[in-house]
Amino acid sequence: MARIVELTTQLQLADSKAVNFHAECRALAKRLALADKSKETFKEEVKSAGLNISRLQDELTTTKRSYEDQLSMMSDHLCSMNETLSKQREEIDTLKMASKGNSKKNKNR
Repeated sequence: MARIVELTTQLQLADSKAVNFHAECRALAKRLALADKSKETFKEEVKSAGLNISRLQDELTTTKRSYEDQLSMMSDHLCSMNETLSKQREEIDTLKMASKGNSKKNKNR
């Protein structure tokens, strides 16, 4: 009889442990499923961020190229304006010299 009570107690203890392990396994399975969902969500976010980075790099490259082109055009325009200004100064100086020469000739007459 004592043996039956001992075996019954051991059986109840084993059954209790099995129930606890089963509940823990279910909880862990739920946590795993949630972790997998989170992993997929994060994968999508990383993919989206990568695409956004790529788009922004393309935009930066385009903007940089545009600014470089504008700067080049402005530099060319500035050089052209400088040339024009130099030519005009030369013409003014030539006309002033000619005007002074004419003034001296008129005084000598």
